[in-house]
Order: sequence, then C-alpha cells, then structure tokens
Amino acid sequence: MFVAQEIFRSWTHKTNHFQRIHTRTGVPFNSILFFDEENRNVQAVSKMGITSILVFNGVNVAALRQGLTNYAEM
Repeated sequence: MFVAQEIFRSWTHKTNHFQRIHTRTGVPFNSILFFDEENRNVQAVSKMGITSILVFNGVNVAALRQGLTNYAEM
C-alpha cells in the first residue's frame, strides 16, 4: 500500500520530502495522501496538489477516514 515513506524530524521543508518521493517513485502529487500535525506543512504540500490532513495526537481512524474521503473527492 505504501510506495515510499519519509518519517523523521527535520528542519527541511516538507515540500522537499515530497519532491524526493516523486523523483524516486514517479508517483504524481495528486496520488499522495499526507497526514501531519503542523498546519504550515499541511498548507504547503496542499499547494502541490497533495491531499493533506491536519491531525492532532497522531493519525487515528477518524483522520484516516477523513483523508480517504478527501482523497476520493480529488
């Protein structure tokens, strides 16, 4: 289900992470679902065409459902 993962704390902007994932995998931005607890990251990658969900205290079933619903509407 997951083609690539980049999970680590970094001061590098999230758009850089997704550019690397795209370059490495060829997966288009509009085929990516992203969860993050920082609104600035969600806003930045949303502008790239990535379905982005703001979460609090990690990803739970409700956040996953919201993400899948938003992704399906794209």
